[in-house]
Amino acid sequence: MKKFVKYSIMALVALSLTACSASGGKDSDKVLLGVNYDLTGGGAQYGQAELEGTKLAVKLYNEKGGFKGESVELLTLDGKSDPQESYRAQTKLAEDGVFAIIGATISGTSSQAIKASGEMEVPTVSPSATADLVTNDGKKAYPYGYRVCYSDSFQAITMANFTVDKGFKKVGVIGDSSSEYAAGLSKEYIKVVEAAGVEVVVEEYYTEGDSDFSALLTKVKANADVEALFIPGYYSEVGPLLKQAHELGVNLPVLGVDGYDSSEFIDLASAPALNNVYYTNHYSTLIDSDVHTAFVEAFEKEYGKKPNGFAALAFDATNLVLEALERADSTDPKKVNDAIKNTVDFEAVTGVISIDDMHNAKKATYVVELKDGVEVNATIVNP
Repeated sequence: MKKFVKYSIMALVALSLTACSASGGKDSDKVLLGVNYDLTGGGAQYGQAELEGTKLAVKLYNEKGGFKGESVELLTLDGKSDPQESYRAQTKLAEDGVFAIIGATISGTSSQAIKASGEMEVPTVSPSATADLVTNDGKKAYPYGYRVCYSDSFQAITMANFTVDKGFKKVGVIGDSSSEYAAGLSKEYIKVVEAAGVEVVVEEYYTEGDSDFSALLTKVKANADVEALFIPGYYSEVGPLLKQAHELGVNLPVLGVDGYDSSEFIDLASAPALNNVYYTNHYSTLIDSDVHTAFVEAFEKEYGKKPNGFAALAFDATNLVLEALERADSTDPKKVNDAIKNTVDFEAVTGVISIDDMHNAKKATYVVELKDGVEVNATIVNP
C-alpha cells in the first residue's frame, strides 16, 4: 500500500538508523538479515505489524536450528515512512553485511529501498508494496527487488472479473482522485469491465480528508440503473462514506480493494453498513490450510492477539528469504538473490508463491465477503 495514514503508536523507534536487534558488519561471522520497515510516520500501522510477522518467522526458523547451526539475527532500521530515509536505511543495512533485506512497507519507501538494493547488490523482498512499478519498470525487473503481495493492477483486474462473474451489467465507480493508488485502481477496473461489456453509468470522485459524501451519494441514489459500486480507496475515507451511504438508503453491493483491511474499518463504517461488501485482499482469517493454522497459533502464542494481513505477508516474505538462504547454501547476497529469483511454488500463509519474470508474486488472491463487518466468506481467485 502507498497511503500515509496518521497513526499513534505506543512505542516509537528513537533513531531511524539504530539497529534494534543485532550488531555486526561485513567481517562478522553472524548470519544477519536486514529489516527496513516504516516503523514511524504514516506507514507505522503497517510496518509495526510487519515487524511482528518477521520476528516470529526468524524465531521459528532459529528454533529449528537456524542456518548451519547458527541463529539468524535481525538488523532492524526504521525508514520513517520517508523515501529518502528508507534509501539510507537500506544502504546502511547492506554496508553492515546482511545477506538480504525484508522491506520496505509502503510503495513509496519500497521504490527507494529497491533502488538502493540494486546499487548495493543485496536482495530485498517487500511484503506489501503494491504499486505496479516497484519491482520493475514495466518492461524489465529490477535485479534485486521482489515482493510477495500482488500488484494494484492485478487486484483491479480481479475485482473487474468478479463483477462480471456476479452478473452486474451496470456499475458505479466512486474513487479518490487525490490518491495514486485509488486512481490507478479506478482506471484499470473501468478498462477491464467496459471491455467485458459492463457499463459504468456513474463515476464520482472525492479527495483524501473529505468527510461529507452526501452530494456524490445523492447522485448515485438518483441513478436507478446502478447495480453495484466499485469503491477503491482506504478505510479511513471508505468507512465514513459507507456509513453515510447506509444512512441515505444507498445499500448497493460494494466492490472494494485491500485498502479496506483495518480493524478500524467497522468502527468508521458501522456494522449495518458493511453488508454485501466484497473486497480483494492478500489474506483472510478464513484461509483453510495447515500453514495458515500453524501461523495463527504461533502468532497468538507469541503476541496474545490475532494476526492481520500485514503480519502474514511479512511472515511470508521472511520465510521465503530464509528458504532461499537454504537453497543458496550461502550468506553471499548474490547467491541468495539468485535463489529468491528462482522461487517456485513456495507454500506460504497467503498462498503458494512463485516469483515471475517481473519479480512479482504469482499467486492466488482472495475476495473477502463481509456481513455486519465480519468476514463470512473468502473466495480464492487464481492469477
